[in-house]
Amino acid sequence: MSAVRYPLSALRDSQSHPPIAPITPIRICGNLRNLRTAQFALRNPHSTFRIPLVACGLWLAACGFSLAGPADRIVAVVADQPVLESQVQSALEFLRLAMPQPESGKARESDSVLRKQVLEQLVSDQVILEQARIETVTVTKDQVDAELEDAVKKIKSRFPIPDSFTQALAREGQTEMSLKQRYRQDVTQRLTAQKLLAKHNLLENVLVSPTEVRQFYGTHRDSFGTIPGRVKLAYILTIPKPSDDAWRKATEQITQAYAGLKYSGWDFEVIAGSFTNDPEMKRTAGELGTVERGTLPEEVDAVLFSLKPGEFSTPFPSRAGWVIVKREGGSGNQAKARQILIRVPITEEDSNRARTRAADLRQQAISGADFARLARENSDDPATRDSGGLLGVVPLKGLAPPYSDAIANLKAGEVSAPILAEHGYIIIKVLERVDEKTPSYEELQDDIRNYLYSQKMKARMDEFVKEHSARISIKYF
Repeated sequence: MSAVRYPLSALRDSQSHPPIAPITPIRICGNLRNLRTAQFALRNPHSTFRIPLVACGLWLAACGFSLAGPADRIVAVVADQPVLESQVQSALEFLRLAMPQPESGKARESDSVLRKQVLEQLVSDQVILEQARIETVTVTKDQVDAELEDAVKKIKSRFPIPDSFTQALAREGQTEMSLKQRYRQDVTQRLTAQKLLAKHNLLENVLVSPTEVRQFYGTHRDSFGTIPGRVKLAYILTIPKPSDDAWRKATEQITQAYAGLKYSGWDFEVIAGSFTNDPEMKRTAGELGTVERGTLPEEVDAVLFSLKPGEFSTPFPSRAGWVIVKREGGSGNQAKARQILIRVPITEEDSNRARTRAADLRQQAISGADFARLARENSDDPATRDSGGLLGVVPLKGLAPPYSDAIANLKAGEVSAPILAEHGYIIIKVLERVDEKTPSYEELQDDIRNYLYSQKMKARMDEFVKEHSARISIKYF
């Protein structure tokens, strides 16, 4: 059976980089791939994106998310074990994420070719598991528990900010315990396959000599491309804030509106249409419609979903101004809502004051003040403030303006001038910087050795599967 193989350019992108830390409310780079990487690593903690995991088998069965649903169907049966279309699609999804983009002018392998290779690999995996069943090869619960625990520790180490792994799981509706339980069967199958292959001495005496590595590098030197540049960043956000006088006037208005609701029984819709000073909100009398939990600003969302149908809140400040919100209906994670919004306008003077504050913080930083301490004490971004403004490690080519412009000419240790971003003025410190470069033999030799090892192991496994599949029923649909 043919193997799903990464192109040689996969070696180019195999350098290990820390994952990108979640960034809120400002997002300069997505981080969904981090959790997918973590989930794959839990199932296959000894693998990387560099090579197909053939030494332990069952690598494709561990890829991506399960897509099983009403439209799922059986595409093959090995002995009495089905291979599902959802497994094929899940593996394909992982491959699309893991395989590097083709070099300019070169076509990427078609999905139909990849799908065929993926299906063949999944069938091979089932052949190995069926042979393990025939030979009564099993693993103990303690072995699986130890492997899961070790895998989780390694995954946690990829998240540089404390608790960010737990937070990433929470966004996917999972906990560490549920993650382990979800992948227990996958780990059990992988260890079982590994034990079977060891029993047949397939994992022994697979050697790659230094000469082979050197020859491979020399032959394919032009295929490796370059190592992408990356930077480790921290930042401080200063949000323009209304003056005390503007807040006082808005407070008087929201207090009057609340008093009318609370003590005079005024109709909420009428008050919203009268007091709200946002033109669109005034036109709809504050109607928000039916909203899902998590779609509104955090402070509004938290208050709204703490209310019972028919209740309205006390006034509270939000990033837009003063708010009174009413839950008109809905249950669970849905609510029909209406709000009274008194916006507190930001003036040019307010903006200039925020810029001056950012410039002062920059001056303190370049004069020797600890940047992390400045961020903890002054940044208006609650998501990064406690970590000293840490944004994490990001690829240079993955940065979007104005971040890319701000750090274009900065060296490690330097701090940018204040720049205007989505939510306010920011100053960015480059903690580490590695510019794009062509990889040397020394940098690639371990990856090449792993790649060549995988090819030799694949040849052994192909022969093993071919020998035993002749005695095992395999049907394709």
